[in-house]
Amino acid sequence: EDLFLKGAFLASCVYGDFAARPMNDFDLLVRQEDLEWAAAALHRAGYRCEEGWPCQVPPGGALEFRSPAGQAIEVRYDLTQGTRLRGVIKFPEEELWQRRRTFDTASGGTLVSLDPTDHLLYLIYHAGILHLFAALIWLVDVDRFIRKFHGEIAWNGLITRARKIG
Repeated sequence: EDLFLKGAFLASCVYGDFAARPMNDFDLLVRQEDLEWAAAALHRAGYRCEEGWPCQVPPGGALEFRSPAGQAIEVRYDLTQGTRLRGVIKFPEEELWQRRRTFDTASGGTLVSLDPTDHLLYLIYHAGILHLFAALIWLVDVDRFIRKFHGEIAWNGLITRARKIG
């Protein structure tokens, strides 16, 4: 099982149109024990690992693949992305998996992702802490996400979860 993150989730479930939310890659979260299986499945589908094959998992727990047409998919098991913040910030992986949700997409399908509170915290972490809101679209993402899921975000528990993360 994998969870859609950031751009692919936002385009499908928040913006409702991939043309309205440009992105460079699809981000997927998998359990650490499923990373090799996911890598092998993408390899069989014609995607090539940026690190070579067989893929050597870097310390950050993320692998990037490219299709022959150039479409990138990043598969990760660690939301901190192996950064210098890894010792300070730690997303409670098992809790994230337990709270995951299935969402309806604008095209009539479904996809699985983090629950809205966890996803909002991840969007803020990724855009604000990791990249210092270097791209305006990330601020727009947070705004659109909150507008879309306002009633589903556990506002009373948001600060508690943020403190737990670090």
